[in-house]
Amino acid sequence: MRIMQDSIKLHDKIKVMYTTYEYQVKQVYIFTPKRTKKNALYSAEVGYVISGIQDIDSAPM
Repeated sequence: MRIMQDSIKLHDKIKVMYTTYEYQVKQVYIFTPKRTKKNALYSAEVGYVISGIQDIDSAPM
């Protein structure tokens, strides 16, 4: 995930645009080169979030 504007913080809601389902951000990580836990991802940072999506059809690639 790459943040183009603003930020994604713990407990923020994210929306999968294809399905319009919303999920809460549970964890945020970046690689430095090891996996490092953070409280937020800000503009121009590259990382990933864990949001608890459990149904594969809820977030198509």
